[in-house]
Amino acid sequence: MYFRAQGEMVPGLVHVYRGDTSEAIPFLERSLQLGEDADLPGAIIHATYGLGHAYNLTQRPHEAVPILQRGWALAESGGFVHYGAICLMHLADAYSLIGQAPAARETIDRALTVARDGGFRAREAWALHIQGQILGRASDVDKTPTKQAHQAALALADELGMRPLIAHCHFGLAKLHAKSGEREEAREHLATAATMYREMGMQFWLAQAELE
Repeated sequence: MYFRAQGEMVPGLVHVYRGDTSEAIPFLERSLQLGEDADLPGAIIHATYGLGHAYNLTQRPHEAVPILQRGWALAESGGFVHYGAICLMHLADAYSLIGQAPAARETIDRALTVARDGGFRAREAWALHIQGQILGRASDVDKTPTKQAHQAALALADELGMRPLIAHCHFGLAKLHAKSGEREEAREHLATAATMYREMGMQFWLAQAELE
């Protein structure tokens, strides 16, 4: 049963991180169900963070919250902290999307602590990026910490060769500069993000950048 769950989970994660949510969600929902049926915590956690991310991308954060909460609880109790950090970062994003800003900030800080304490540098980079997104959604954005989060994520992603995340960081910086009225800086970051998305065939994200 574990391998069946993995067989559904792997393509689901590939699709979700490309932004192909309509393809990702059925795979991840089947993977989660298989993990639940066989009581496989590892499989449940994997499917949970992918599915939670997909729900966030499709404006279904209220559905993401309970499954990500369960994923983190399983990870914390079972010692799967590497994957628990991913559950936490997407949970923080979901809290932010439903307007629970204090819970979002507290949860993303927890995700960063888990990632740093475990030496999970790639997870730290993603958590910094999501921290920048969360801070950037505020109606009265504090530009300095928001920019610092994006720039820290970008520096770490660049060091680790994480091209999709590099593109996301440029996209985040573009939106921040646009919100601050800094049009030239916004255009430069947006052009970089769009070029990278195009090169990687990430059509969902390319469409988002072009819309921006």
